[in-house]
Amino acid sequence: MFFFLDAYSRSWFPARRIHVSVFKNETNEYAVEERLTHSMIDAFRRDGRLRVVPAKNADLELKGRITKITLLPTVYTNLDRAIGYTMNIVIIVDVIDNSSDEPILKDRSFSATGSFLLSSELSQARTQDATDSLSEAVLSQLLEGW
Repeated sequence: MFFFLDAYSRSWFPARRIHVSVFKNETNEYAVEERLTHSMIDAFRRDGRLRVVPAKNADLELKGRITKITLLPTVYTNLDRAIGYTMNIVIIVDVIDNSSDEPILKDRSFSATGSFLLSSELSQARTQDATDSLSEAVLSQLLEGW
């Protein structure tokens, strides 16, 4: 069991279970919402302090949206063609206490950067660093306050 400080009543409440909703993708990056959602679920499972469960059984509900993705070329060939990129992903996250419908986190912005080289890798690999960093940042903010 993990205790949270309710921002409104300033009282502590227990939470054991969290539901992670599929992130809404407000960008043109294909399927990044699925990769981020899976990364977020994996982060909570690895941490173990909150169990990921279906929405109807959850003490907390995590919802989010991907608001911006930028790609910046960072590595070039001799012919001045970009082959390496840095990807920055910005998300907005809400975490709601299901018992009171009060927010634990409200419109909290997170951003993370990852780098990749163009290759025959699946497109999933190019967002992996950034989505994993975002997941760890959200987990740290929610469970540790930083």
